[in-house]
Amino acid sequence: MQSYYSATIWNKNTTFKKPPYTCKKAQPFDSEYVQNLPVIDVIDASYRKAIFSGSFVLSPFVPLPLPTSGTGKIDVLCRWFDHRLTSTGLSLIVDYSKVQFHPIFTGYVVSDIAK
Repeated sequence: MQSYYSATIWNKNTTFKKPPYTCKKAQPFDSEYVQNLPVIDVIDASYRKAIFSGSFVLSPFVPLPLPTSGTGKIDVLCRWFDHRLTSTGLSLIVDYSKVQFHPIFTGYVVSDIAK
């Protein structure tokens, strides 16, 4: 997740290339190849009014096992308009029945959400 950890940290004082707070049209914009990382596949997840699907690297701070029903938030290591948040990642709102967890995944994951 080199692209995540090397991204500019976004906060309220960011002045250069400020990302929007919300964006209904935002979608998975960039991907990155990862090896042996915990990943979730989501369908119709939402973040800051955008709705999308894809594979995302799970934040190391997410407690396991994941619930299997209901809705909730899952933190993933992904950029928002090429910026990293000061927290542990984006908190996607998901329907847990539409989440598939892969404890060890190798392949491409979403690394940025933008438009």
